[in-house]
Amino acid sequence: MANGISGLLNNSRSSLQAQQSAIRVIGENIANVNTEGYTRRIAGLESIALNSQGGDISFGQGVNIGSISREVDRFLESALGDRLSAFSAAQIRENLLNRAQAPFALDSVSGNVGQKLNDFFSALDDLAVNPADIALRQSVIDQGESLVNAIHVTYDTVASLQQEADGRIGILIQDVNRISGEIADLNLQINASESGDQQNLPLRDKRDALVRDLSELIGVSTLEDSDGNLQVSLANGFALVSGSTSRELEFVTDPTFAPPGGYPTGLNGFGMGHIVFDYDPSGAGSHLGLTNIIAAGGGEIGGLLSFRGVQDAADSTPFDAVGDAVTIASSVEAISRDLLTRFNSRYIGSPNDGDNTIAGFQSSAVDLNGLNPAVFGLFDFVRPDAAALDADGNGLPGPADLNDAVTVGGVVSFASIINFVPDEPQDIAAASDVDPGNGIEFGEGDNSILISILNERKVDRDYGAAFGIPAINDVSTIDELYDSSVTTIGSLTRVAINTRELEGDRVEQLENEKAQKSGVSLDEEFARLINFQRAFQGSARMVGVADDLLAEVIGLLG
Repeated sequence: MANGISGLLNNSRSSLQAQQSAIRVIGENIANVNTEGYTRRIAGLESIALNSQGGDISFGQGVNIGSISREVDRFLESALGDRLSAFSAAQIRENLLNRAQAPFALDSVSGNVGQKLNDFFSALDDLAVNPADIALRQSVIDQGESLVNAIHVTYDTVASLQQEADGRIGILIQDVNRISGEIADLNLQINASESGDQQNLPLRDKRDALVRDLSELIGVSTLEDSDGNLQVSLANGFALVSGSTSRELEFVTDPTFAPPGGYPTGLNGFGMGHIVFDYDPSGAGSHLGLTNIIAAGGGEIGGLLSFRGVQDAADSTPFDAVGDAVTIASSVEAISRDLLTRFNSRYIGSPNDGDNTIAGFQSSAVDLNGLNPAVFGLFDFVRPDAAALDADGNGLPGPADLNDAVTVGGVVSFASIINFVPDEPQDIAAASDVDPGNGIEFGEGDNSILISILNERKVDRDYGAAFGIPAINDVSTIDELYDSSVTTIGSLTRVAINTRELEGDRVEQLENEKAQKSGVSLDEEFARLINFQRAFQGSARMVGVADDLLAEVIGLLG
């Protein structure tokens, strides 16, 4: 009798203790309702093993807390990480593209290149009506200088943003290494602190929060092993974190896999970085290139790479890289090269004036002083090396040729160094030398050079074939090329905005689903609390009755 009553009493007490523990778990959930990264806890109640009490009859020994676990949906967590990566990439790309659009705007401070092209050609058109007018000549100079200033501002803005993106990538790679190291350290702590079915819940919450932070930087996938270690990998399977070990990435301008002569520079001459992992840091180095895979994986770094551009081993110029900044800058560079070549060629006129008394090249165009303009007579550029323009030793045998400046002078871009040559009204050449022999003669009021330039404005050019810039495949006039560049940057920006909005909606949807699954709902927790309190009260009454009954039995036996 006593054993039966004692068993009943013990069962009631174990139930009471289990209910108390469950209530404490609910209390912890309620206390952390606003704690970022906190995952709702669930107390798992389980029966204590059965105990035979004679014959074939078995009696249970009550209930206890088997384990306390987190309410987590790994599939949901993975999907949320992917969408966070896509959102972060679109967000930073949108930000940079919006800033790159500024000099293309109709109300830009310097005036956009399209406006200035039109103003310049309009000034030439006005001068063609009265080629000797000093005021009209000064207007051409003013508009020419405004045009090259707009080209500088536009190109330099995009080039600076490209370099800014490159610098930010280098900083964020350090954050990736820090977060990866912290996840590896938490793997070690979790593995050491867990036993049986009981998990170290605070450490697991912290680790999940770090994975989320990492997903906002780069695209990753995760896999938890049977020991509780979380492996973090890139899309190609490269493990950033494996157990308690993390791999540090590097951002270098001279990777070991670089082609002979190295990679080309960025748009303004800076060395672009490559994301690598060094398998041989103690020796000569052996770099594994990860730039492409990270660029495709999203995250803030992926978005920065998409804007900055990603290089290939076959690239030979800054305009060969694939990225938003390169695409935008390519059109401005093509316009600059067009002005320096095709329009300069029209400006200097025909080279075969037959004047054999003067050595070298003489153009057939003449200014108000009867002088010929130089080869780069209307538009020129800052020379990095004067001798580089005569690299073949044969002088400059004809119209403007940029090849020597690129191959020997090391010019990165002409858009950043183009300038307008005439600085005095009388220096503008409008007429052609009509003397087929020696000397220079031109007719009064001759505007043939100006008309030749204006006519060239209407002529289509195959820009891709002319300058070998991959992002340019237009056969168009110079104005249409600029209009195409405006359309391109607008399209790129719109895509980034649409992607950011779409991925933002997906992130919000998944976060709501996660909140329903893993978050703390005060209504649900209070409902559970009431249920446990009722059970708690029932157990307490049962303990009280059992104690009274036991006391009565002892009294009778006494």
